[in-house]
Amino acid sequence: MKELTDKRLKAYLKKKEGVPRYWPTLFPLDYSDELTWEALAAESGNTIVADVISYDSAAPEKGRKVIGKASGEIAKMAVKRTMREKDFLTYKRLSKGVQGDAEKQKILHLVFGDVDFVVDAIDGRCEHLALQAASTGRISLNAENNNGIVTETDVDLGIPKENKLCVSKLLTNEDFDIFAEAKRVKTASKKTGKVKYMFMDEATFDAIAETKKVKEAYGYLLTSTHGTYEGDLFLEDLNKLLTKKRLPTIILIEDSDLSFEDEDHVRTELEGWKPGYITFAIDKKFGRMQHGPIAEEDAESVKKYAIQAKKGHVLVTKWSDVDPVCEKAKGEAHCFTVIDNPGTFYILNTNSTSKFI
Repeated sequence: MKELTDKRLKAYLKKKEGVPRYWPTLFPLDYSDELTWEALAAESGNTIVADVISYDSAAPEKGRKVIGKASGEIAKMAVKRTMREKDFLTYKRLSKGVQGDAEKQKILHLVFGDVDFVVDAIDGRCEHLALQAASTGRISLNAENNNGIVTETDVDLGIPKENKLCVSKLLTNEDFDIFAEAKRVKTASKKTGKVKYMFMDEATFDAIAETKKVKEAYGYLLTSTHGTYEGDLFLEDLNKLLTKKRLPTIILIEDSDLSFEDEDHVRTELEGWKPGYITFAIDKKFGRMQHGPIAEEDAESVKKYAIQAKKGHVLVTKWSDVDPVCEKAKGEAHCFTVIDNPGTFYILNTNSTSKFI
C-alpha cells in the first residue's frame, strides 16, 4: 500500500490516542532488558511465584499449549489481523477513483484500521492483566480468557496470605458495615504503612452505598448539617464520610469494556476488576508494567519485507502475502505486571466470610 511507509506508520502511531485505561496509572511502563522473573524479583525486592508464558508461540492463530513449570520468562503478547482480498479490492477501487473527503477517509480506515485494532488489543490485554493483579493479587491465563499458551496455575504476585481478607458479614447482609471493615484493614496496615485508598468496582460501590450503615451515617450527617435527609448518595458523599472517620477513601474502577475472542472467533465479555473485591493501598501506583526487548524489532530479515513502528511498548508490523493476496498487521509486546512492595497491600473479599478466592 503506497500510503504506508515506516515514517508514516511511526507518525500515525505517535498521534494515535487510545482508549483511556487504568493500567498506565496503576502499573506505569518500566523497561528492562532482563526478561526473567528472577531479575524482576531482584530489582523490586519482591518474591514472585509464577507460571509464566514462554516465547515459543506465534500470534493467537495457533492452538493452545499448557506449560507446567515456571519457565522464568515474562509474557509475550501478540495479535494479528488480516485485510482479505475483498477489502484489498475495495482499497484499489477507491485509490483509482476520484477522491473526495469521504473516499480518503475510507482509504485511511482500510490502511490504518488494522493498525488501530492490534495496538488497542495489546493495550486491552495490559488492562486485563493489571486489573486482575490489582483486584486479586494474582493473574490467571486460561482457556476462557487467553487464546494461546495458558498457565496451569495462577501467577501469584506476592501479596501475603494474611493480607487477603474476607468480610465479617457478606455485602448482601443488611448489617454489612464498610466503616468497621475499613477500620479493621487500617488497623492491620499500621505495621506495613497505613492504607489511604480503597479501590473497587462500580457494582460493589453501588451495593455499599445502599447498606443500612452507610445510609444511617449519611442521614445523620445531612440532618445535622441541613436538617433534612434527602437525595442519593454519590462517591464524593461517601468519601466525605470516610474522611470524617479518618478512613481510606474510595477510588472507583469503571467497566473496561474488554472482550475476548477465541480461536473460533467467538467473542465474550472479559472481566476486568474482580467484582466484590476491594484493594487497600498506600498509593495510587501499584507497581510496574515491566516490558522488554522484542527480537523482531532488530531482525534485518523482517525489515526487508515488512513495515514497522512502535507505540510505547507495542511493536506494529505490516506486511503482504501473495497467495492469497492479503495485508497483515501484527501487534506485539513483551510485558507483565509486577506489584512493588506487595506486603503493603490488603485485599478484602466482600463475597465471602471464609474463602478469599
